Amino acid sequence: MGCLTLLLSLYVVSQDRPATVNEDVFPAERAVLSARNEIQSGSAVIQSVHYRDQGDGLKIQSRASYSIWFSDDKIRTDHKTWSADDASNDGALVLDQRAAQVGSIARIFDTDPMEPARRVASSEFKLTDPKVLDQTTKLIYDIRKAGMSPKPFSILYSQTPKDFVGSWAGLRLQPTITEKHDERGKVTTIAFRTQPGLAYEMDIGMDCGPNLLRGVIVQGTTKYSLSCEISEFPSARPAGKRWFPKSIIYLAEDNGNAWEKNEVTISEASFDQEIPNKTFDWDGLGTPPGTLIIQRSPNERSFKIYDGKGLQPFKPARADLGNHKPVYASRSAFLFWRIGIGCALIAIVFLFLSASRWRGALAKS
Repeated sequence: MGCLTLLLSLYVVSQDRPATVNEDVFPAERAVLSARNEIQSGSAVIQSVHYRDQGDGLKIQSRASYSIWFSDDKIRTDHKTWSADDASNDGALVLDQRAAQVGSIARIFDTDPMEPARRVASSEFKLTDPKVLDQTTKLIYDIRKAGMSPKPFSILYSQTPKDFVGSWAGLRLQPTITEKHDERGKVTTIAFRTQPGLAYEMDIGMDCGPNLLRGVIVQGTTKYSLSCEISEFPSARPAGKRWFPKSIIYLAEDNGNAWEKNEVTISEASFDQEIPNKTFDWDGLGTPPGTLIIQRSPNERSFKIYDGKGLQPFKPARADLGNHKPVYASRSAFLFWRIGIGCALIAIVFLFLSASRWRGALAKS
């Protein structure tokens, strides 16, 4: 009997996206994973405010917004971040980036927040190199993972969330499961400890999703917690709606003092509708014609130009461009003219002064 209990306590990590149901997890967690796996397409708009304690209490470190679309193996994230201004709480835009992944191809369109009209080279990656895959997926956020892991949203990118809901690998010691009913319906509370000395506790709302409502991890004096407010969002499925987190609060504390906080609000969301394929291509990303695209793969790099319809071979500028001369050429020529005119004026003044001195010398003699 003891061996059977030990086997039932095993936890297996899954690296699939958004999550893979494992038969060893408890039924309530399995229900949450199943509900998230059912969402095959959708879109969402998210606002995030990140706080940190730099020694004088929690202060706003940054604000960010995310617009996310996903459909099957395609996902796109438009990400903007503003720096914090403690005086006005209105910082400057420091990041404006759009990234999309279609199967094994990732596209990244960057802009310069300081000069929006300035063209910045964009990138297209083949995700066959593990290093490239790791770097690229940090730019693409899977909304289906929201409210499942005690982390700031800014680092909850496309990887299986750990620590909560069917992702912890190891033995569950002294697990307990209790059920109650309140205004949220049936709530299942799961609590257990792990070998490294971590204590886990989570509340799962069975009648609203199911979804994680609250989760806590405690180790010594350190505590990480996540709380979610659940709401119904439009869905194209027959039910017409789908339960999903409306707001998420992450909090990190030490000895009862908060040192990091993240407030996330999902202001818009809809699920299970068809997302046009063009949402994930260069045109959908808002790439203007003439943008330089750097194609990267593990063993090569090439340059292309986006012409508004597709990628064409990049041809370096030539000297014989007719009437369409490069800007730098006309500016250089104008500069040389100015230098020449300046030298001529200096020579004329020098000759005039020399002549005046020569006349004066003759007059004295």
